Amino acid sequence: VNQECVIEVEDNGVGEDPERVRRALAGDESLDSVGLGNVDARLRNAFGDDYGLVVETAPGAGTKVIVRVPKFAPGVHA
Repeated sequence: VNQECVIEVEDNGVGEDPERVRRALAGDESLDSVGLGNVDARLRNAFGDDYGLVVETAPGAGTKVIVRVPKFAPGVHA
């Protein structure tokens, strides 16, 4: 049984510089936005480094955010 839940949210907007997104996910506080890094860190702290956010983006190519979390709470199995 697959124990992982994958949620994908995608848009066809203006996209973003992948390096800026990488820095945001790494928690670079010099950026205006800390939301992505904060959410990713919370997911990884709660569920481990196998889980968290993946962001696929490029200028002019839209953005896809993939959220990976466990399907079940610790100790609960299908």
